[in-house]
Amino acid sequence: MSWFIVELTKEEQEIVHQERQLHPNLKIRERMNIIWYLHNQLTRKQAAALALVDRSSVERVMVMYRDGGLDGLRVWKVPVGWGEATPFKVF
Repeated sequence: MSWFIVELTKEEQEIVHQERQLHPNLKIRERMNIIWYLHNQLTRKQAAALALVDRSSVERVMVMYRDGGLDGLRVWKVPVGWGEATPFKVF
């Protein structure tokens, strides 16, 4: 991935600061933490270590932010079929 520097506006900083602690979805909080680390000039490797994820996960979060801003980080696509009960079949 080419160089992309995360620079949050004052308003975005406040939003990220809140959502990294209070968002109901754990994965969204994780993404907000990663963006916060990168905004504070940590390297991708350092951000990955702090977030306890792989560096490729940090790069995916950066792409989400680059392409969709904070709204892009809030998208949570649950695979079809998750949470649905599998019907019982008698063979």
